Amino acid sequence: MDANRDSALQDKWRERVKTALTYYKAAQAAYRKALKESADMPSPDAALYVQRALRHETATLREYMRVLKIFNDILLHGKIPPDE
Repeated sequence: MDANRDSALQDKWRERVKTALTYYKAAQAAYRKALKESADMPSPDAALYVQRALRHETATLREYMRVLKIFNDILLHGKIPPDE
């Protein structure tokens, strides 16, 4: 792999990490908001609202971890992701 391609690949995945982290932080904030707002809701609705927010937060965390692992593999081991 040449230096230009290495740099471009790293830049691409660095941006993906930043984007995934932004989505995760937004989902985390939404979950916290759902927890606070659920106190004023009827019980079944509150549970569903919080559960959906938690599922979304969990999904965005998994995606962030997946992207971060790929980025680390590129940086530390020079491993090219399958979709490249």
